[in-house]
Amino acid sequence: MKELFMIIIGFIVGFGSNVFLVRLNFKQRTIENKIKVCDSIIAHWVRMRNFIWSKIPGNPAVDSKFDEMYGSSQTFLGEMVLITKDEKLLEDTNTLNEKLYRTEWGKLGRDKVGGMLESIKKEAIGIISRMRKDIKDSTRFTLTEFLHMLGLERNKVVRIIAREWLILLGIIAVGILIILFGYSTKFIPVKLTISLFKDTDAAILFKYALMVQILNFGRLVAVYGYPVYLLIRFIIWAIKTLREK
Repeated sequence: MKELFMIIIGFIVGFGSNVFLVRLNFKQRTIENKIKVCDSIIAHWVRMRNFIWSKIPGNPAVDSKFDEMYGSSQTFLGEMVLITKDEKLLEDTNTLNEKLYRTEWGKLGRDKVGGMLESIKKEAIGIISRMRKDIKDSTRFTLTEFLHMLGLERNKVVRIIAREWLILLGIIAVGILIILFGYSTKFIPVKLTISLFKDTDAAILFKYALMVQILNFGRLVAVYGYPVYLLIRFIIWAIKTLREK
């Protein structure tokens, strides 16, 4: 019995570890992609800022290159939608990107362009700080993420834990009731057992043996009832799984 339980536990631990490592690898790749996308957006902002300052878009030849930069930055913004949950960060990042592209720089004087670029730079630094925080937060494991890695939902896990605890306590309670019943057998009148055995000593020995057997059975139910219940559930699940395949 002990070896069987160890095999089952080993199977569960091995399967869980494999699932966890696969999900952990996915999370690591998500963090790496987030770093790459944020770095690319920042690099495009720098290029767009330098392009604005050095050439100030206004004629078609210049605008076509600027449009290309904008298109690339929008591509990375689209990727950012997939890897971050901070909608405000996405909105502010897109707003800054649009401000760099939509502003009619060619109609502004160089001094005003310089002032606006400096203001945009400060705004960009604030957004970059939030990007850094978003990436840092992604490296932390929350209970919800851990359960997600195991393919579970928080509410579902809470229900499972509550159900299993009720079953465990119920089985222990049954075992205790059996034990109490066993102790109660010593109060059986000897006259009842004498009528069966025609001997006082044999009747007393029978009462004692009956009490011991009931007590042992109650202890077995209280201690091993839940593991046996899990074993039966596992066997039923395995049979159903094999039949489906």
